[in-house]
Amino acid sequence: MGKFCTHCGRPLQEGEVCTCQEVNVQQTVENQMPPVQQQAQPVQQQVPPVQQQAQPVQQVPPVQQQVPPVQPQGSSNAQATKELANQVKGNFLQLLKKPVTVGKKIVEEADIKIAVIFLVLQAIASSLFGLAVGSKVNDLISTVGGLTGGFDFGISAAVVGMLKVSYGKIFVVTLLLSLVFSGVYALLLWLAHMAIRCKTSFQKMVSVAAIRSAVMVPLILVSLLLFELNVGMGFCLLIVGNIWGFITTTVVMTEFIPEEKKDIFPLAVSIAILLFIAIVTLVMGKEWTLYLPEAVKTAVDTISGYISDPSKILGDLLESVF
Repeated sequence: MGKFCTHCGRPLQEGEVCTCQEVNVQQTVENQMPPVQQQAQPVQQQVPPVQQQAQPVQQVPPVQQQVPPVQPQGSSNAQATKELANQVKGNFLQLLKKPVTVGKKIVEEADIKIAVIFLVLQAIASSLFGLAVGSKVNDLISTVGGLTGGFDFGISAAVVGMLKVSYGKIFVVTLLLSLVFSGVYALLLWLAHMAIRCKTSFQKMVSVAAIRSAVMVPLILVSLLLFELNVGMGFCLLIVGNIWGFITTTVVMTEFIPEEKKDIFPLAVSIAILLFIAIVTLVMGKEWTLYLPEAVKTAVDTISGYISDPSKILGDLLESVF
């Protein structure tokens, strides 16, 4: 006789076990569990949008620029003056050691401030030499006045004082003339370059003249000391200093001359130097009375006028009589 399931009544084979209870249990579990979509939906609604979860960006305060402290005007000027003084000192000492090499660098830079300072230094040294010459002249006037003091035609102390030259006038006149002559030398060198069609500038030629002044300063000071011992030797060393200055500047300028112009350049420079010497001689021959006291200068001008125009003597005599 066959077997039947006691739960569902399905006929069973020998040893078979009915699975109706397992199916019922699985359906029961599935019925009890909510749908996955229904469970996921609340989860999806619970998740806030990313945009809402993002924290607001914190505003970074603007970076304050640190303004360097403003230096006083006087401090900056003092610093600039100190730097210029160190630069002048360094160039001056190097120029004495290597006049051509350092001179070429100075001409290339053409720093007008340094050039003017060198010109002024040479003018001051020349003025000191002029003071030494004036001292010798005043000593000679005092000696002559003392020798003639015992005679009836002796020169009084007041007259001797009038004849003596002023040291202040010697210094100022020599200083100004030296600066003017240096400017004339730079101008003549610039014209010489223009004559042979070599491109240059007047500012560079001022630097060239400054090189001459710089190398002359030590020799002028040495000639000043030598002048106190021997007048002739002092003047000779002063002339040597001028020659050395001319040669040094000529060699420095040659470094900037093109090859096709180097054959004619010495002639152009020689003419410029000769013109410079002629101008200095002419000016000093005419304006040497600037060193004299006013009374002596007036007398010398009057005598010079009589020599140049003898008829003027008769006119002045008739004017004084009538």
